[in-house]
Amino acid sequence: MAEEVRTLAARSANAAKETTEMIESSIKKVEDGTKIANDTAQALNKIVTEIEKAANLVSDIAVASNEQALGIEQINQGVMQVSQVVQTNSATSEESAAASEEMSTQAAVLRELVGRFRLKKIHRSAQRVDELSPEVLRMLESMSDKSKSGVSLADAGDESLPRESAIALSDREFGKYSL
Repeated sequence: MAEEVRTLAARSANAAKETTEMIESSIKKVEDGTKIANDTAQALNKIVTEIEKAANLVSDIAVASNEQALGIEQINQGVMQVSQVVQTNSATSEESAAASEEMSTQAAVLRELVGRFRLKKIHRSAQRVDELSPEVLRMLESMSDKSKSGVSLADAGDESLPRESAIALSDREFGKYSL
């Protein structure tokens, strides 16, 4: 029995040694697991921090995009206003061109009508001048003043006519022209 007790004691010692090794191995594994868990927690904290940064960046991008959209809308409105002004100017230019064309036609007709006047030889008497109304006399004085200042009836409204082809009227020439 003593041998059995020794064997049993040796086995108990081996079992205790194995149990101690197992406990030490388990403690090491728990420490390693704790270290891995701590490293994982730190990594997850970094991930959360980076996600927050990314969320802030996305929020900033959204705000900037909204501001850009407002800016683009204002630019579009400005372009539309410029387009309207250009259309208005174009219409005004067309109307001006049509009016110029009409004035040119009327000027040609007026030149033709003025070209029909012929000199008539008459002698003026003092009686005929006295018979003129004050308005006609003022007009004649005005025409005489314009004639003296170099402005003639033919070129008073048309700068394109050469000066030498203009008809200059004075008080002495009134009544000399007829249709």
